[in-house]
Amino acid sequence: MQLRKSERKKAKIKLALQGSAGSGKTYSSLLLAKGLTNGDFSKVAIIDTEIWK
Repeated sequence: MQLRKSERKKAKIKLALQGSAGSGKTYSSLLLAKGLTNGDFSKVAIIDTEIWK
């Protein structure tokens, strides 16, 4: 194995959260987005596919 110095790159994050209804997936994703973007929600897109009946 070779060690090398790390490089900073503009990588996009693909993230999926899974859990039962009411487990806090949407809230957790908003907290993650807030931390990753320093509170700039204009850089965030959230798709919530859970259907409420």
